[in-house]
Amino acid sequence: MINNSSSGQGHESLVSTVLGEVLERDPSTIRVVRADSLTALPSNSPVGSRMAIMLGGATAGAAKRIKQALLAIAAHNFECSPEDLEYRGGDISLKGVPSKKLSWEALVEIAHRKFHRLPGGLEPGLQASFVWEVPTGGGLPTADGRIQMYPCYAFEAHVVLVGDAVVADWSAARVAPGITDGASAVPIASAGGDPIRFPAPGAGRWSVQVQVRFPGGSDSAAYYWLLDVR
Repeated sequence: MINNSSSGQGHESLVSTVLGEVLERDPSTIRVVRADSLTALPSNSPVGSRMAIMLGGATAGAAKRIKQALLAIAAHNFECSPEDLEYRGGDISLKGVPSKKLSWEALVEIAHRKFHRLPGGLEPGLQASFVWEVPTGGGLPTADGRIQMYPCYAFEAHVVLVGDAVVADWSAARVAPGITDGASAVPIASAGGDPIRFPAPGAGRWSVQVQVRFPGGSDSAAYYWLLDVR
């Protein structure tokens, strides 16, 4: 998630390319979204080339933190030091023992669902934020009397939030309130992966049963949302 406006510069392509390079993932599988005007950080207009510098720097910083978190998860599960691990394409293996490996999907599942396999001090969820500021932007002029290219005390900062989908596929069905066994369920929508979106049922008070299957096909869960549609 990025916190800036755009005027056709292709910020989404920039962010997905930088993320893909750092995390060694296909940029086409990375979805870039924006915060709205109420929740985003204060921002000026995206002029000139500074978005490549500022937004690209923030994106790379957040991606590196995600990579460090993945390595910490793998090191904890392999009972070794992160320096003993090799990161390749999102998968992490023990150096010299390529068969001992955790895939990208397995690492994401640990981060989001199998909290008991997380190292101490690492919060659940695979996400990171990073604020990038203009170098030497803390003073005007500098100690030796020079003015930096962007003469301002504080340049706009960008926060990048990085994560990954952990849902293989899902289906939503309308059921009567209090029904949890799927009886008389009326299908609403289904799809593969995130996000989970479906049209609201007709007017009235309804429960929506959402069946979720996680990567690997060996685990699933059912969630119930109570809706009051008017």
